[in-house]
Amino acid sequence: LVAGLLGLPIVEPASLQSLAPVRRRQMTLDAFATQIDALCRQQPLLLLLEDAHWIDPTTEELVTRLVEKAATQQLLIVATHRPEYRPPWASAPIATQVPLNRLSRSHAAAMLASLGGGKTLPQEAVEYIIARTDGVPLYVEELFRALCDGGTLVEAATAFVLGRPLEGAVVPATLQDSLMARLDRLAPAKAVAQFGAAIGREFGHDLLSAVAGMSPGALTEGLEQLVASGMVFARGAPPDVIYTFKHALIQDAAHSSMLKERRQAVHGRIARSLAERAQETRPEVLAFHFEAAGEAEYAATWFDRAGDAAAKASASREATRFWRAALRLSGELPSRDLRRWDINLKQKLGAALARIEGYNSQAAFDAYDEALKVALGLKDTELYIATFNGLSPLLGARQDFARIESLLAQVPVADLPKL
Repeated sequence: LVAGLLGLPIVEPASLQSLAPVRRRQMTLDAFATQIDALCRQQPLLLLLEDAHWIDPTTEELVTRLVEKAATQQLLIVATHRPEYRPPWASAPIATQVPLNRLSRSHAAAMLASLGGGKTLPQEAVEYIIARTDGVPLYVEELFRALCDGGTLVEAATAFVLGRPLEGAVVPATLQDSLMARLDRLAPAKAVAQFGAAIGREFGHDLLSAVAGMSPGALTEGLEQLVASGMVFARGAPPDVIYTFKHALIQDAAHSSMLKERRQAVHGRIARSLAERAQETRPEVLAFHFEAAGEAEYAATWFDRAGDAAAKASASREATRFWRAALRLSGELPSRDLRRWDINLKQKLGAALARIEGYNSQAAFDAYDEALKVALGLKDTELYIATFNGLSPLLGARQDFARIESLLAQVPVADLPKL
């Protein structure tokens, strides 16, 4: 079940092949919950969920289920997210929310002491950094490094000393400026960071090597520089090393430092490299890179496949998100043939929305209604009837029998060849 969720090429036993999608989804979530329960029985377990504001509906459902059982387990779940996200588990009796505000002066000073590795910093330097970073932890770190790299702070045997007056220091105006300046100082590694950022917050050595087109020596040197700078973490052993940007803002800075045309070209290379190993790659990842490459037709095709895969796993909410992305992109394409594909997408979207929201769903009604209008314009009887069959239960739930009769009266008849 887990291998199937990950899209791995396996031969499923007959007992799984006959499962209904809803039952498969339920059993898959049960498998994860059972694994967590088994680990908790062995020893206390920490489950860390970072950036929960980007969570997908299925993972959100799994975490909600784990929270419901956590009171009887040796389990601590720590979820970080932006304030605007409202997790469904927030109201659970055992849930505690801890707002993380900007660092206080004392906390910022403690952070600087840690960055100095136990060596004291001049008090005027501490005050200078605190006054300009507004309590943003990453900016505290970046400004400290900028002063060190610029020679304003010099590391001595037991302490840091001022190598030049603070008033003359060249200080980046914003965190983005600081990150960009730091990348520029890592000139040989900057290109590697850009390629990695285009792949994602996390990237593997194998894909990076295929995309970067650099000599093995230059690539290794660049990666070592990034790891040594603390901007990227590495785990695993060569050649299966996985690299992770320390912070999403660092990835954003590296990604945005590329000119638009080069950025699109890089995403195109990533997409084609991933397409060669499509069995190992989730279709939505391919869709993302094709869209970033400006190749809307390929992106829409892969978003459609991602929706099909999600629907097959009974992940209807994910499926609707992917099909809506495909529709958004297909609207940018001029081909008349795409109108039939557009109808098919709206049919699938309408069916998924009806499953999620019920037959009274206005969004499902709108999707089917739009598909009907396109089918009527194409005078395609088969497509019109297929779409009507999806819409009719929704109209029946509204008891709008007059509309059903009206739509049946409009069934288009394609031109028949003369005998």
